[in-house]
Amino acid sequence: MKSLQSPLICIFLLSSITFWGQEENHLFLFNGQSQWTNPSNVGFAEGSSLELLVDSQWLGIKDAPKQQSLLFNFLEDHRKLKLGGILRNRTRFGEQNIQFLAQSAFPIPLNSNTVVYLGFQILGDFFSSEYEYLRSVDGVQNDLLLQQQRRFVPNAGIGFVITNKNLWVKGSIPRLLDQYSIGENPTVFLRDQLHFFSEIGIQVPTNNTLHSYKITALVHNLAYDQLTVQLKGAVGFRIGELLAGINSSRNIGLGFQFNQSSVLNIGYFFQFPFLTSTGLNKTNHSLSLLFKFSSKNNDPL
Repeated sequence: MKSLQSPLICIFLLSSITFWGQEENHLFLFNGQSQWTNPSNVGFAEGSSLELLVDSQWLGIKDAPKQQSLLFNFLEDHRKLKLGGILRNRTRFGEQNIQFLAQSAFPIPLNSNTVVYLGFQILGDFFSSEYEYLRSVDGVQNDLLLQQQRRFVPNAGIGFVITNKNLWVKGSIPRLLDQYSIGENPTVFLRDQLHFFSEIGIQVPTNNTLHSYKITALVHNLAYDQLTVQLKGAVGFRIGELLAGINSSRNIGLGFQFNQSSVLNIGYFFQFPFLTSTGLNKTNHSLSLLFKFSSKNNDPL
């Protein structure tokens, strides 16, 4: 175990420096929240599941950012190809982004303790902006930049996960492509600044059979090309987990996830800034409903 920790940590740091991206900044406390960032995440649990995630940001502000996600996992044998999918709808004022992803992950056992998961995802994002809404806010009558736009950007992403007993390391590039939106024949191209998402975590060994402890560090560049570091902790009980997280964007999150039912898991967490220079209410609520279609659940993480 100790002989592999140093190489795994080096891989984590390398992936953190290499990959770049752009996305709304948000704490990642539920496992399903990061499924779109790394297709290899579909390879962890046995059985099949459907998860609904609902995120509401900036509470009390009209047309503030909201997000609804459906996550599919179709899993059979731990040595076979794993399949998954995502339908994610994000709205913010006069803009909407609907993301479709088909995912697969293939586990490669290196020895009895170490497994490498390689993942791939395809399809893309549909973007739209409402000209009438933007004009009403801006007050400009004839602005070419505020014309109503509809475009679909095909995309692909890759990722890996390495697990070794109680330690795991993840790295991914969730979006490889972008598209010029001006002109009748849009051009798809490889992004010069790529998204990245990287993670390292450990399940702390304990002699207490009633509790488990997990500590996770994430480094990503999903918040408008801003490097963000997040720390997450989870205390596990027989009925579920207590969750807590903090990131370098000055956000704190507290929540829970009940895993008592063999059919349905329910999770909720509340995120708020602990330092802010504006009067804007940046509190967020996140709700998770996980429906399990198989009684098996062998999540190594």
